Amino acid sequence: MDTQIIHQKMILGSHYDYLVARDAADCLRIANTNVPNLIVLDLMLPDLNGLEVCRKLKANQKTRQIPVVLVSAATASLTQDRASFYGCDAVVEKPLDRTAFRSAISGLLLEERREP
Repeated sequence: MDTQIIHQKMILGSHYDYLVARDAADCLRIANTNVPNLIVLDLMLPDLNGLEVCRKLKANQKTRQIPVVLVSAATASLTQDRASFYGCDAVVEKPLDRTAFRSAISGLLLEERREP
């Protein structure tokens, strides 16, 4: 099993199914093909930063409604306002606090279910 998936399962438990993208291009392709319920993006991706990926997701009619959680070690310089400008629905700081991360994800998924 991929180490990234093992790490995700350790943080979130086995309550969720995962699709893992290796880079921004892969993320955009997977999101457009599968239209997941939620996307967790790292700010630092190999080919494009997470803010730009989020902007592209929100500009696409097919993926614009997908909630996006941005994960970043640079939260001191990355304000929630700046992330919101790019379309991020939440920002979670690294190292990840399991409770805060799960709470952000659960809240966004519950919010998504309530929308008509």
